[in-house]
Amino acid sequence: MKKSTASLAQCVILLAICLPSANAQGVEKSFAAFTSCTGSFFKAMEAEAVAWRAHTGIASNAGVSWIKTADRSATSGNVAELKGKPVVAGVTLTHYLDESSNLGAGGLYYYWGFKAEGTVERVAEQLKPLIFHSSRLRKDKDVFVRTEVKASDGRWTAVATQSGSAPGFLSTERAFLIEPDADIPNTVKVLCSLQGDITAEVLLSTRPDISSSDHPKRLNPNLFEETAPNDQAQNAILAAIAGKPDWKPKFKRVTYDTTYKLVEIVSSEDGLVNVKESYSRFKVQRQMAAGLLQLKSRMNTNQAVNVTDQLTVELPPNFDISQTLKFKQTSNYQPLAIDSQPMTYGLTCEVNSTISASKIFASLVGDAVLFNCIDDESKKSDGKAFLRDLGIFIEYTPETLTLLLTTVPAKPKYRRFDVER
Repeated sequence: MKKSTASLAQCVILLAICLPSANAQGVEKSFAAFTSCTGSFFKAMEAEAVAWRAHTGIASNAGVSWIKTADRSATSGNVAELKGKPVVAGVTLTHYLDESSNLGAGGLYYYWGFKAEGTVERVAEQLKPLIFHSSRLRKDKDVFVRTEVKASDGRWTAVATQSGSAPGFLSTERAFLIEPDADIPNTVKVLCSLQGDITAEVLLSTRPDISSSDHPKRLNPNLFEETAPNDQAQNAILAAIAGKPDWKPKFKRVTYDTTYKLVEIVSSEDGLVNVKESYSRFKVQRQMAAGLLQLKSRMNTNQAVNVTDQLTVELPPNFDISQTLKFKQTSNYQPLAIDSQPMTYGLTCEVNSTISASKIFASLVGDAVLFNCIDDESKKSDGKAFLRDLGIFIEYTPETLTLLLTTVPAKPKYRRFDVER
């Protein structure tokens, strides 16, 4: 039987009403999955791909879908505009962003999420019914945030992490946050983040949209030994200590520990020393001269070596009071990260006095020349002692009197100091 023209018109009207409604529901459903900051978002995107294609380009693979951006590592290519500006829980979404960066010792960072119209407070309130574990969302200055840390057993544990601090490679952190967009008025970013020690395994479960070819490489335990020092910097150090026996090591091995670290220093025939520092949660390797002038270093959780590539050194002609030691260095990470920037560091150290090294630790012999060192950039001062019998610097600030006439103990406190000649 032939349907009437009126019936066909009714069907067309119903489709016009129902399809946008279904699309809106699909977008909102997958947005709710996004707020968990897990791989479930990308599975939900696959299920609701039709709804999202009405607003932006979608890519799919192996049961997951994601919004395409040109390049997550480039600030100009990590944002995709959302056509038609979909609305979720009354909040208008304008863009999707996908960003990654390598901060060297600061760790790896991955951000993904949306830009939305409104203020932080209004957006947080309206999205609350959709936000996973919204009861854990807390206000931190001008940001709403929910944070977790990956425990040693692999589980994500709710922890209120400290804002403004980079985890480095000491921990793996995940966060959901709502923050102001510094570039666009009346706009906020609704984001998920992974930061710190981000491995391929973490990305596989949380960011299945990222190709395995873009996963971070595993740490090479021998990277420090395999990375050569810079010739210019090494030659500058060797020239500075040439013919100056005071500045060369007079031991095979020195081992000491303080209240917060264990240090092993091994001398080499070229007059340099190799230093290993063990802290409670990480270790550091260094190649240095006199325990102060650094050629290269690496934290054991870092995927790169900090290599000094420019160095100027001025050693004092003697250890009389007011004589100065100066050095300035520029370093870069090797292998060089895309967004890595050169780092500069310099000290000016002035001789304050000379004491018996036994005042620092009873078994030490000879003189300890006390220096006050000032950071060229921050202008912060720090005490160091040069042990002439060994030819190395150590940290040391002698006892001082405060304005309240109470004694401040010398620091750090050395608990053991073993010397192998």
